[in-house]
Amino acid sequence: MLCNILEMPDNNINLETMRSFRKNILQKDEKYKSLLVEYDILGPRIAEYLNNDPIKERIAEKYLNIYIIPITTLINEKNYEMAINLYKNMTIGLSFVYDLDHITISKEEIKNANIKESGHGIYKVKKITPNV
Repeated sequence: MLCNILEMPDNNINLETMRSFRKNILQKDEKYKSLLVEYDILGPRIAEYLNNDPIKERIAEKYLNIYIIPITTLINEKNYEMAINLYKNMTIGLSFVYDLDHITISKEEIKNANIKESGHGIYKVKKITPNV
């Protein structure tokens, strides 16, 4: 949403770095599943509030400089845990600003999510195949 608000191309270096990080690091390790599911559930809500915020350009610029660019730098430096912590701080801050901090992600939602499809801003449940 930040890139849309700031009219940045969809293939900008920050988005491409974060997409690669999601695909090659986060989606391959179960310990990050809750983070990905949180993004899928909270992300669209935060994006909607941000997009309707009358000062969205100012907020987007601030979050780009304070969070997104530093997160991208940390990923490039392979300092993944620091990047994740900074991302979590950004999400907590936005959740608080838009009064979404009361939303909790259940263990069941995490368990049922498809990790390979998580982190795209759309919550997807694992397909269950019956044992035959």
